Amino acid sequence: MRRLLRPTASLVLAVATVALFSVASTGVGQEPTSDAGPPAGAKDDRFRKAIAVPVTGEINDWNLTTFKRRAEDAIAAGADLLVVPLDTPGGELGAAFKFGDYVFNDLRPRVHVAFHVTRMALSAGALIALSGNQIYMGPGGTIGDCQPILMGAGGITEGPEKIQSPIRAVFRKYAEANGYPLALAESMVSPGIEVLAIEADGAPIQYVRRKDFDDWSDERKAGIARKRVVVAEGELLTMTAGEATRYGFAAAVVQDDAELGMHLGFDRFEPTEIAPTWSETLVRDIQAYSMLWILLGLLCLYLEFKTPGFGFFGISGIAAFSVYFFIGYLSGLSEYWEIAIAGVGVLLIGLEIFVVPGFGIPGALGIGCVLVGLFAGAIPGDLGNVVPTTPWETETFEAALWKFALAVLGATGIAIAIARFLPNIPLLNRLVLTVPEADVATRTVQPQRGVTLAPGAAGVALTALRPAGAATLDGTRFDVVTRGEFVEAETPIEVVRVEGNRIVVREATS
Repeated sequence: MRRLLRPTASLVLAVATVALFSVASTGVGQEPTSDAGPPAGAKDDRFRKAIAVPVTGEINDWNLTTFKRRAEDAIAAGADLLVVPLDTPGGELGAAFKFGDYVFNDLRPRVHVAFHVTRMALSAGALIALSGNQIYMGPGGTIGDCQPILMGAGGITEGPEKIQSPIRAVFRKYAEANGYPLALAESMVSPGIEVLAIEADGAPIQYVRRKDFDDWSDERKAGIARKRVVVAEGELLTMTAGEATRYGFAAAVVQDDAELGMHLGFDRFEPTEIAPTWSETLVRDIQAYSMLWILLGLLCLYLEFKTPGFGFFGISGIAAFSVYFFIGYLSGLSEYWEIAIAGVGVLLIGLEIFVVPGFGIPGALGIGCVLVGLFAGAIPGDLGNVVPTTPWETETFEAALWKFALAVLGATGIAIAIARFLPNIPLLNRLVLTVPEADVATRTVQPQRGVTLAPGAAGVALTALRPAGAATLDGTRFDVVTRGEFVEAETPIEVVRVEGNRIVVREATS
């Protein structure tokens, strides 16, 4: 019965895995967008059609990938106004840079982008909000505080100037393009910038860094009517909805979509909304447990080594790695070359199991290729971006390395526990090959190739026993099997039991 269940279970798992992939892949990026036509009662010809593309939650590569898909769908549907309801506490700095770059360089030349900060746009969210054409604030919204932080052994630390400087440059670029105060934009990033509000009679308020103001000539300072500190040194700028409007970042504070539409020139504002598809949401949820798929895949490959032939554990391991790479590809992490390297590794491991005797170069190279492919699949970017070149890429690299190391160590620990305890656990010990110890010393084996073996007969393993392999016993080569344990080649062994042509051995005890 067990022989029948193993291939049956393997087949069921394989079919289920393929079905999951098929359903997910057909949903991602293929949800049709509704076309409500031009909004009725537009006051002018500035905008003809508005489509909303919300962005919520942590900013990461998944959020960027789904936003790109939906934005392109909106443009293809004829939108010339893209409204982006934004609610995020921040996220990954590398993803935020790519997000802002996409909005600023790819979207803005084709469509007007208006961000609507419904609740918060903090950290990476502030960077993204500034990349659009306009910002509108909800009545309780906040925006700002984009100081980079690093996670280390000592806890959370402030990002060094090496990281802050390029972020400030990006903020200045977006602020210059939109007419936002440069000093206030920089003060969202670095707490060492003190910003003054300078008021002169008949002139608009100027926001100036303290160190720049100190360089003003006496004649220029003489025309100042009022001067006050807006952002003190050591503070980061985080604005309420009213402050964002007063400081010139937000076009207006809007209570609802109707008021937002009024500011954008519509009498009636009911934009079509393109939300993430259910399959994209499924990808995000599965991606959250990416390291668990690595742990499961490595553990299944280990168990496949411990069982004869190729069956349930081998298929399960390949399926776990397939889910990991497939979801990573859909979320923008895994690339073709990473999948190819891991695939080559699996083929080399299969060559080691079925073709090459013992454990040698193919097995070692196979394991190395699988590990490299799995680790690279956790880092965003193509082949040229694997090695980090910027501080935020280094942070992403280190975070992925820690997660990957925990997954590998977890799989190793579980494998050791299985090898140590599983053969002694009732019911569960059926997962590995075991041989009853009863009457081991009393059984004599009938001849095989003209040689009669008895329990205790000594020999040497010719190949690695995982658990099956070849060995020399009493000077004759035999196909043997262990009770489930792994035995290296050239290791002294002894016969435990023989049943027909099946010879069970173990590592010699003396």
